[in-house]
Amino acid sequence: MSDFTKAEALASWRELPAMCAPGFEGAYRYFQLLQDYNLKLNFYSRKLTPRDLWHDHVLDCAAGAPYFTGARSVLDLGTGGGLPGLVLATLHPNVHFLLCDKSPKKIHYLKQLTGDLGLHNVKLASAPQAESLRKLDAATTRAFGTLEKILAVLGELLQGRPVRQLHYKARRAGIEEDLAGLKGTAYEARVHPLKVPGPDKERHLLELLPRATEPLAPSAT
Repeated sequence: MSDFTKAEALASWRELPAMCAPGFEGAYRYFQLLQDYNLKLNFYSRKLTPRDLWHDHVLDCAAGAPYFTGARSVLDLGTGGGLPGLVLATLHPNVHFLLCDKSPKKIHYLKQLTGDLGLHNVKLASAPQAESLRKLDAATTRAFGTLEKILAVLGELLQGRPVRQLHYKARRAGIEEDLAGLKGTAYEARVHPLKVPGPDKERHLLELLPRATEPLAPSAT
């Protein structure tokens, strides 16, 4: 039995930007359900403790939420267990999220989990339809791979149409290596440090902007 309590989760949540405050109950409910669904399908390593799941994954996703302010329809590519898409959907109820994963089995269980959460701003697909993709104005990934891989997959899905991108990344040094391959593309980059409550780990949000557009402004912190 875990010694990680809801009170401890709430205390750490309160260290996030102010716009996250109303989303605690939804995010905590997702956290609980993800643990239950992980018994049916291995969404994450079962060696991961509830405390680490909360700090390293749920809070990490929430810390980037302010940068999605202003988006209307966001693709979460390679969502896995719903990270970051389902956390972001609880914090941005007026933004539509399309969560995609190549595993139909994961999508099957995520549809059930999303129903349990009562989220009406989320759709899930293993092979998204062209009509849904045309409505997107932003895309996000987390632990999906190199920037080169991300751009290749998104380029194919979106048929070369550039959209704002917000990718969860770790070390700044690793991001700089990734960005070396960005020259000559339709994007310019901004790197935003993320302050994630809990153990001190280096986390960033890599924002890619189609050239000659404005960045998504984070909401007040």
